[in-house]
Amino acid sequence: MIGDNVTAISVKTLTSITIGDGVTSIPANAFKDCKNLKSITISNSVKSISSNTFKNFKKLVTVKMETGVKTIGKNAFYGCTKLKNVTIGKNVTSIGDKAFYKCTSLTKLTIHPRLKPSVRKHLADVRS
Repeated sequence: MIGDNVTAISVKTLTSITIGDGVTSIPANAFKDCKNLKSITISNSVKSISSNTFKNFKKLVTVKMETGVKTIGKNAFYGCTKLKNVTIGKNVTSIGDKAFYKCTSLTKLTIHPRLKPSVRKHLADVRS
């Protein structure tokens, strides 16, 4: 797990990040000051993305989640208005309410065909 309120990662000029092997969860404040992030890749070892983790990251364009991610917390990507491309791995079992709400630029959402309908329903409000 990346520790709560990590300050070592709070780099205002960071534009791209790969969350590598060994990290199992991403808490809400792990990247709180990294508002210039444009691209995020999340490795197989990450199992959960907490609520509000990337909320209102206005410059975020691309998110790629490998197959390890199982849960995406509520409002995790809420208000990422420039987010265009999201890949959700096949093992996601839970997507919180409004996880991708107000992602008004989203043009490519790649999800595994076997993603359960109970999980897919939380993607209905993606561009609202």
